Amino acid sequence: MSTLKIGIIKNTKFELSQYQLDICNYIINSDKLELDAILCPVNTKVYNPKRKFLFRLINKIESILLNKTIEKFDFSNLKTINFTANLDKFTHEIDSENYKKIKDLELDIILRFDLNILKGEILKTAKFGVWSFHHGDNKLFRGSTPGFFEIINKKKYTSLILQKLDKSLDGGQVLSKGSIITNPIYTKNLRKVQSLSLEVFKKSIANLRNDIIYSDNANIYFSKLYRSPSNLDSLVYIGTLINFILKTVTRKILPYKNNNWSIYYNSSSPFISPLYKSKKIIPSNNESFSADPFLYNKDGQKIIFYEKYMKNKKIGIISYKDLSDSSRYGDLKLTTGHKSYPTIFKHNKSLYLTVESKSNKCLEIYESISFPEKWKLSHRLLEGEQISDPNVFEYNKELWLNYSSGDENNSCQYLYKFDEFDITKLISHKLNPVSLEVSTSRNAGQVFKYGEDYFRPVMVNDFYNYGKYIKLYKIKSLNISSYETEFYQDIRADNFGNNIHHLSIDNNEYVFDISK
Repeated sequence: MSTLKIGIIKNTKFELSQYQLDICNYIINSDKLELDAILCPVNTKVYNPKRKFLFRLINKIESILLNKTIEKFDFSNLKTINFTANLDKFTHEIDSENYKKIKDLELDIILRFDLNILKGEILKTAKFGVWSFHHGDNKLFRGSTPGFFEIINKKKYTSLILQKLDKSLDGGQVLSKGSIITNPIYTKNLRKVQSLSLEVFKKSIANLRNDIIYSDNANIYFSKLYRSPSNLDSLVYIGTLINFILKTVTRKILPYKNNNWSIYYNSSSPFISPLYKSKKIIPSNNESFSADPFLYNKDGQKIIFYEKYMKNKKIGIISYKDLSDSSRYGDLKLTTGHKSYPTIFKHNKSLYLTVESKSNKCLEIYESISFPEKWKLSHRLLEGEQISDPNVFEYNKELWLNYSSGDENNSCQYLYKFDEFDITKLISHKLNPVSLEVSTSRNAGQVFKYGEDYFRPVMVNDFYNYGKYIKLYKIKSLNISSYETEFYQDIRADNFGNNIHHLSIDNNEYVFDISK
């Protein structure tokens, strides 16, 4: 597919929010996209719903406290096409004369950054249609005020979609979708879900180039059409915000139990022996807690590698413990910076270790010198990337890397295949990022095989609970151009502890971490 010509519908003030600016810069700097024209509505009325007093006040206060800014963008070097559109209640329709001016540009895509709901022939002007963001779950929240109603309805996640517009409201063809953990502060929640827009746009372009149609389109909308919040809605929000502030202050004053992770061991498979029959082997204490266990059997040695988080220093190190010899334990000497999430794997008969090392912005791979205590830094991959929870696993005799990335939400999930002969080479999956959904992005332990099936543990978080429980997904297919999973079951510790966020299985034994 040749370079895609893109036009943007934007008002004559050329003021952009941050996510719009990010997308414009991405298009301009891409050698496969061209920002061809700015389509400016002039002498055109826009429907702006009246906001109730309390919601206006909330907006004003939060904008001041959180320093809301509007960016100016220099469009002077770009072609500008002025047009008028007729407003009918909530919709805009462009007349035939203006329609022809835009049609003659022969655009591939039109991005709508301004105007209300579009209808009429403009929807067919560009080769691949008019694309528009909806910062909300189109199955639950259609209408206005994105990021607000998720909070007062106590939704765990806030979603966004990029859709190809049709005549329905927020019911067009979904091109790609993403989600974040809902933040209880409205302005923060809106900005965070908007910040994922660039990744959703990039994913939509990749899907277009690879002839991939987003699979989750057909749905019946059963919820109401949301409008500007009423004063009652705003009072509910204020109550939710007060509750959040009280929780935050309480956690600052009192010790938070979710920071006391301990590691448990079970000598049978989790499919046979339940969690409550497991034994605590590495408890937390006043100085540290232990999490992210990885179980590895080698030559009769049963070794657990894990993160030991030093509470006073606020830094994690990688430690090990030999379950077959209680006198063998210690800390690994690795590069500086916080370390967590150890994974052991083989490549061409050599043994390697990866860890999460976000402060170093890369994937660090260490080679074993003397197992389990001595390792040397072999090389760094994906330099500049913020990598969380890196898994290296074997699937059908191929070695894969799976990790999440992004801000604290880690909404983006990536897959790479290791070169068969050269461990320093990674081959990017054609669908990367393979997911933008925070509900499935974060790993909760190694991919493991049970019987003929491969399973991927996924961590489930919400704003108040890190590592609340684990969802287990079965991998249905994986190769360089496809990736498909299906939900298998939840793994919860409600009756055993408080939260569980990591599971490791090896040789039909397993370890996991629990906070109590």
